[in-house]
Amino acid sequence: MKVCSGFRGIVALLIGLPLFVACVAPAPEAVAPAKGTAKAVPATPSATAWDNVVAAAKKEGTVVWYGDASGKAREVIAQAMNDKYGIKVEVLAGKGTEVTARVLKERSAGIYIPDVITGGSELAALRDAGAFEVMDPLIIIPEALDPKVWPDGKPHFLDKQHTAVELTYYYQSHLLVNTDLVKPGQLASQQELLKPEWKGKIVLYDPTTAGTGIYWVNSLYRKFGREWADKFFGQIVQQDLLITRDTRLQTEWIARGKYPVAIAYSMSVVGDFLNIGAPIKPNTTIEGGTVSTGSANITVVNRAPHRNAAVFFANWLLSKEGMQLYAEASNYIPQRQDIPPTWVNPALVPPKGANILWVDEEFIDYLNGPGKDVAMKYFGNLVK
Repeated sequence: MKVCSGFRGIVALLIGLPLFVACVAPAPEAVAPAKGTAKAVPATPSATAWDNVVAAAKKEGTVVWYGDASGKAREVIAQAMNDKYGIKVEVLAGKGTEVTARVLKERSAGIYIPDVITGGSELAALRDAGAFEVMDPLIIIPEALDPKVWPDGKPHFLDKQHTAVELTYYYQSHLLVNTDLVKPGQLASQQELLKPEWKGKIVLYDPTTAGTGIYWVNSLYRKFGREWADKFFGQIVQQDLLITRDTRLQTEWIARGKYPVAIAYSMSVVGDFLNIGAPIKPNTTIEGGTVSTGSANITVVNRAPHRNAAVFFANWLLSKEGMQLYAEASNYIPQRQDIPPTWVNPALVPPKGANILWVDEEFIDYLNGPGKDVAMKYFGNLVK
């Protein structure tokens, strides 16, 4: 078990929480900021308001970031913030469900550590618990207020409550194949996976937890309805699926030919393997795929110990500089349309004419309700 030093590790032991994948630098003392120690962000955005936040953020000198962004993205962002602005980024990394559970326990104990949190659908639980600020009045960096840089004229939010702003997105075809073992056109439909020759040859990312697996289940359920989904999932669970929660190992198994097919892969990980010439390829089927932000959504936590640094950090990620660094390090496509995604492998860009389902607020709400129930019904027994 990786051990965190200092107060953060002690708190984890006291409130019974698992320590996460990475702990970078000790956390500040977990107390709510004293009243009057941090100036409120002005409600009316202006260059002066932004300059004031920048100055206040530098004075605070630290921002604590919880989330499951890629290791490379965490390193790149932390380095840029420190080198250019003198702000230290302290990161606590873990899977989205783990981050959510940790923060809920911390807050129930009156402990307030993170300033910002990145994540995906699991952020809904924290939002519903009142953990986030509404982002609209906090977006004040002038270049993020320019309608020309956004496809819809303004930043896009993950939720109807506007507590999480989308940074990047990716296309998920849901199937990944080893090109030495699967012929072109051999898997034109996901129904082909029900044939006997694929039994014991499929590795699936766990659909019972947050991530690409439940997105796969939810997208098929939403597109084709309950009757179709019940029949398909009822049959595919008979194919001796190997279920994993390790996206890098899943992709490595496909690249090495241990398994010819993966369902619900990580675009970021697959992009890394494609860039070194691995014999893998996302496989588009007639059932199509999804376009999602994954865990690339930024929130500002209320009662943040370093509120100005939190507001600065979130705004900077919406700038051209910040978003490009984050997107390139994550191998994702930026939401801003003034950043050409030259680093993204063409195989990871939505193909023309593909049957695409966009992950929106309705999709997330469904995923946290009926979609989750369907995933547990068919795959719950396989992961016990």
